[in-house]
Amino acid sequence: MLLWHGIDAMFEAPLYTGLVVLPLGIIGLGAAMLGTPGYGKRLGMPTVALGVVGLAAATAVGVPAMAALGVLALIGFHLTAGWKTHRQARTPHPRMVAGA
Repeated sequence: MLLWHGIDAMFEAPLYTGLVVLPLGIIGLGAAMLGTPGYGKRLGMPTVALGVVGLAAATAVGVPAMAALGVLALIGFHLTAGWKTHRQARTPHPRMVAGA
């Protein structure tokens, strides 16, 4: 019986760690976005807000709906930030050499 609890803990530990550490990283990334001209407050503030939602979901991990809300918020962030980064990568930089 004790072996089963140990195996269960090995599977749940990365889940709970990811639910806590990932939102902290998202909050830090959002704070860094606030100071950049490409992202600015328009994407930085919602990023910080999504990180806070993720932390709230991590504290209420006993409620499955809150955990699902946190995961969906993080998926939405990755889609939004990825699309913005993709669009910025396609625009030419003013310091690039023509034809390079």
